[in-house]
Amino acid sequence: MRAVIGKLHLVFVTLAVLLVAIPSFGAEKPLVSPSGTKQADEKKAIDQKSPVKEPPYVIERAVMCEDIQDMEPVREAIVFSVEKGHIICFTAVKNIKRRTFLIHRWIHQDEVTTTMKLKLRPPYWRTYSKIQLRETDKGPWRVEILDPKGNILKVLRFSVTD
Repeated sequence: MRAVIGKLHLVFVTLAVLLVAIPSFGAEKPLVSPSGTKQADEKKAIDQKSPVKEPPYVIERAVMCEDIQDMEPVREAIVFSVEKGHIICFTAVKNIKRRTFLIHRWIHQDEVTTTMKLKLRPPYWRTYSKIQLRETDKGPWRVEILDPKGNILKVLRFSVTD
């Protein structure tokens, strides 16, 4: 009888050890560098030393309009009549560090119709792109304003009606 109890005790102890060990099996433990600091602390220190890259510029204002006078938008709107004949996307940019560009991507009903690359010069620049309207251009539109790396900085939504 003592032998049976001894074997049951051994099985119980083994199960208890396994139950404690299994949840931590394969769990990652922080690596320690030779200097004794944790790897996460080293990564944080590296990130703090690395300069944060500032965007090449900041969009100050972006609007859809019917016309431009003296490099300012005229008759800003979000609904345009096809009879007007054209639409303009105006963008004012500040904090420009060096000569660069932005992109106006014109999209009608989720299909890119026109992509225009517009130059920018420091420190402040106003620019615009313009499309001609046709009868088939009725419906929802958007203009995506992108930086040189293709990141979307702003989206302007509008529609064209009768």
